[in-house]
Amino acid sequence: MTPAGAAGMMGNIQAESAFMANNVENRCPLADEAYTILVDANPDYDFAKDNGGYYGYGLCQWTYPPRKIALRNYARERGVSISDIFMQLDFMHHELITEFPSVWRVLTTTDSVKDASDIVMEIYENPA
Repeated sequence: MTPAGAAGMMGNIQAESAFMANNVENRCPLADEAYTILVDANPDYDFAKDNGGYYGYGLCQWTYPPRKIALRNYARERGVSISDIFMQLDFMHHELITEFPSVWRVLTTTDSVKDASDIVMEIYENPA
């Protein structure tokens, strides 16, 4: 990423999770650590839909069920917790390159923090 691209991405991560890789959306009834332990320890837990809660999780607050399943599978393939910051950063990079190439292109070419931040928020984060 360019410095502006990285700054735009980091600004979004700050807003989503305050750089806490184990951050679960505040409306979840469990604390961050308890939620992480539940998901890591229980392969049958419905992480994708949280039994109807749809809680965002991690640095980028992954919420959309197919993306959450992919995040969990990525962690399992590496034998790490869903809260592993390095795994989440690798997963984010993987997603950007494979699923969001238009966002990746901006992040690797822009000199504008605003352009980077906007495209991350609007397309990659895609909040409700």
